[in-house]
Amino acid sequence: MLSTRATENMTWFKSQFARQIGHASSTTLPAIDMTIAENWLVRGEMIAAAKDAVARELSAEHLSYSSGLGGSAPVLEAAAGFFNRFFAPRVPVLPDHIVTGAGCSGILDSLLYSLCGEGEGVLVEAPFWGSFSAYGVLRNNVHLVPVYTSSDNMIEAYQNALRSSPYPIKAALFCNPQNPRGQLYPAEEIKALLHFCKTEKLHLISDEIYALSQFEFGDHDSQRNTMLVEPPTFSFVSVLSIDVEEADRARIHVITSVSKDLGSSGLRMGFLVTQANAALRFAMSIYNNAKVSNMTALVVARLFSDNDTLDCILRQSRESLRAAADLVVAFMLKHHIPCYRPIAGVYIWARLGGNTATRESETALQQRLVDAGVRVGPGWEYAEREAGWFRVSFALPRAQLLEGLKRMEGLLDYSI
Repeated sequence: MLSTRATENMTWFKSQFARQIGHASSTTLPAIDMTIAENWLVRGEMIAAAKDAVARELSAEHLSYSSGLGGSAPVLEAAAGFFNRFFAPRVPVLPDHIVTGAGCSGILDSLLYSLCGEGEGVLVEAPFWGSFSAYGVLRNNVHLVPVYTSSDNMIEAYQNALRSSPYPIKAALFCNPQNPRGQLYPAEEIKALLHFCKTEKLHLISDEIYALSQFEFGDHDSQRNTMLVEPPTFSFVSVLSIDVEEADRARIHVITSVSKDLGSSGLRMGFLVTQANAALRFAMSIYNNAKVSNMTALVVARLFSDNDTLDCILRQSRESLRAAADLVVAFMLKHHIPCYRPIAGVYIWARLGGNTATRESETALQQRLVDAGVRVGPGWEYAEREAGWFRVSFALPRAQLLEGLKRMEGLLDYSI
């Protein structure tokens, strides 16, 4: 028997994540899974780096319990250097600004517990990654309140969502680069959001897990670019780099991990950076009590301290992501499928269902794709209001990516 809260939570979870639980398929083909946002394109480089770190650094001490508040001293020191090098913080990041955890998911779960009470809410711009809801609801009973914006009404949309929310709002969860659209936010929009949060006394949680997965893009047929939603900017700007006059620094928190940029979601290493809230940093160090494996900490600390190897891996990642993104964009344009031009992350947001799609046709298309042996994420899972949108992950081994697109093409009666 489960507790009442566990029973209620599992009922909710099964209704929200039925696809992920079941992956039911009537096809005999091995499925090409294009739903999971993983970066397979630097796995070889990361394996080599991990083996080198273990060979050089592993000692008997690593088989003991982890030490340190919020993380071991070596990994906190290395992480501080990493943030200062790549995120251009206005205030230098120090080791005692950081807490480590078992990926961004573990960090976010504990962060929502620390910032919100039961039954309170968090604003998040839609469409958004569906699993955000799980970290809000399952143990915290915190509600995610979608914010539907457009290019000219971002803050007005946040204000309307705040005023109309049935739950007291304690924070805004901001994803930059955006998931699932794979685009970036201009500095002025980030400043406006910081000012809004300061005015409304809200915490801002900035999820920057794809910060170093930004890439350039190739040229495509200009006559078909009307099918593309172009990005408003091509430069990543971290919340850490924004002038503090725009915000209350005690309410600004950045989360990221090695999962995406370094293709290592299985290592389970996430980071919280909070620079002016010692009480939160201490609470997170205690609540986030499932400590990171010493083996993971060893590998990450070594990599973050080896600039040459790290730069090589990130360069390879950017180049490979660009090649994969160019391929899927060319595929979408060839078949007149509306999409957002991806310039960061590992996926494309495309309206495979067409401009006249309904929720019923979206669900039917999703099942037909499963039957054809390819899985993609339907828009309703991302709180998308318009039917027909899907998230398609492309950071797969080349042969798998091509096979996935081939199956998709055959199903939708496209011809090359």
